[in-house]
Parts: sequence; structure tokens; C-alpha cells
Amino acid sequence: MAGDGRRAELAVAVDVGGTKIAAAVADRQGRLAYKVRVATPRTDAQAVVDQILTLVREQLERAAHPVAGIGVAVPAVVDPASGHVYWAPNLPGWHEIPLGAILQEVTGLPAFVDYDGHLAVLGEHWRGAGRGARHVVFVIVGTGVGGGLILDGRVHRARDNIAGAIGWMVVDPSAAETPMALSLGCLESLASGPALVAAAEQRLARGEPSVLRGQPVTPATVFAAAEAGDPLAKEVVERAARALGFAVAGLVSVLNLEVVILGGGVSLAAPAFLEAVRSAVAQYAQPISARSVRVVAAALGEEAVLIGAARLVFQRLRKFRLSPPQR
Repeated sequence: MAGDGRRAELAVAVDVGGTKIAAAVADRQGRLAYKVRVATPRTDAQAVVDQILTLVREQLERAAHPVAGIGVAVPAVVDPASGHVYWAPNLPGWHEIPLGAILQEVTGLPAFVDYDGHLAVLGEHWRGAGRGARHVVFVIVGTGVGGGLILDGRVHRARDNIAGAIGWMVVDPSAAETPMALSLGCLESLASGPALVAAAEQRLARGEPSVLRGQPVTPATVFAAAEAGDPLAKEVVERAARALGFAVAGLVSVLNLEVVILGGGVSLAAPAFLEAVRSAVAQYAQPISARSVRVVAAALGEEAVLIGAARLVFQRLRKFRLSPPQR
């Protein structure tokens, strides 16, 4: 429990997503304990806030040592200074939610909230595939396409705190004006899990032969069919991988990166994505930048965001010299 006068060695970390909320207790070395995962309520904003508060209370009860503060990652436009969530499109009714203030009022502990892409790259930079590098991009390909940037050793948030919206990069002008691209971003409309499914289903609807016909079409079945040599599935996966490769080659050229990390359920399930990105970087990126950049798979999996949320707590408390209040 927090507040017994000893040095606060722990943080409660929370990862809020559109389908699940995960929580854990983390120490100052980034080690996680008491990890839990529950479904995200789909009724209204208050239900999600209540679930977050329940998980935080449970983790505070489990913590064996004093807790310094709470770090929360959300897929949203956030004011990291106050923890105010302006808009989270994947969370029902999440507009203008003062999440940081709510957590601090309920727990009496400092609470910090940030965009999940920023905290994912922070986690990989601290304890994962980006350790030791000063210029890192984490590209996350799953239900959507997003990511985060470490530049000169620090998380790069930019003006509106949304740097890392990689899914909006235009990589195929012929696809950029489709309804899906206009609502989600060009790259996301080509390389995300739902994009793979939509592309395969469109071709099946045109009558093209495939082993996918007659079975549920999911990213997993598309990848499996592609690996088995199915022409339709192979073309769908190759198009997505090529789009991702073009995007990363552009990032390498512009940012002169040391490390590009690929993560998320879709990219990690498709070895072809990693090889396509490496090939595109070698072929299309600025030559000096391309020759030294490393393109690697994420090391922390879903734990990257939780570890980044914990890191945020320890960084912010050190920066502002805050001490957890006595309870």
C-alpha cells in the first residue's frame, strides 16, 4: 500500500484499449506484477472510467510496497500536463474526460495520462528493442496503425500531442481517397487487420478463387492462406506489406533513425511484414540513413504500453520533484 513513509518504489500502470483494459504494478526496473486484463465496457464513458478505477484500487491493494503514482495509456488525444482526455474515438462517449483529476481525487496519488502510442515507444525504449538508442520509431500494426517516436532520447509529442499517427501517411494515391482511407488514414486503410480482411472479402465477392472461400475471413486466416501459397491471400498480404514498407522508408529518410520497431498483433503475426519493411528501407530510404538503421520486431508485446505507463510515472515524478502524498 502507498503512504507508509517508505520510498515509493512502485507504480500502477493501466493500458486502456477499445476492447480490453490491462493493469499491473511495476517497479523502478520495469518489472510487472499482478497483471490483469478485462474487457472494455461498451455502454458509456462512465462505465469505462469506473472499470479503470476498480482496477487501480485492486492494484493498490495488491502492491507490497509504497506506490508512487498511477500511469494510464489511452488511445486518445490527451493533454499530458493535466491528464485531460479530449477525444478517444474507440471508447464510447469519451469526450472531455478529466481522467487524471478523477484518478488523483479518488486515490490521493499523482496520476499521469498519455497517448498509448507514446507510452508504447517509451516502454520499448526503456526495456525493449529500443534500449540504448536515441532515435527510435515504434510502428504498431493491429486493429489500427499507430506508433510513437523517441527523438534525441525523448518522447516526441509535438504540438497537439499526437505525433506518431503513422496510419495517416499517404503511401498509395490510388487508395488515399477511399472512404476507409478518409476516415482512418491511408496506411491504416491498407495495412491494418480490418484492412486485410476487407481487401480479401472484396476480392472474394468478385468471385476470385481462394482457399478462404467458405471460411471466416480474419487476419489470421488470411496470413495462413498466404503462407500456404494461396494467390489471393498472398497478394493481399504483399500489398499491405509494401504499403508499410513505403511508410517506414519515408520515416527513415526524414528522421535519420537508429531503430525502427515493428509491433502489434498484425505485424508480429506476419514475418513478411518485417522483411518487406527491411527491403523497402534498403531500396527507397535515403542511403546514408538506410545503411545504419536497424528494423527489428518489438520485444515486449502487449506489455510495452504498461511498462511505458510506469516509466511515465517515474519520469514525471522526478521531473517535477513530486512526492506521493501520505495516506
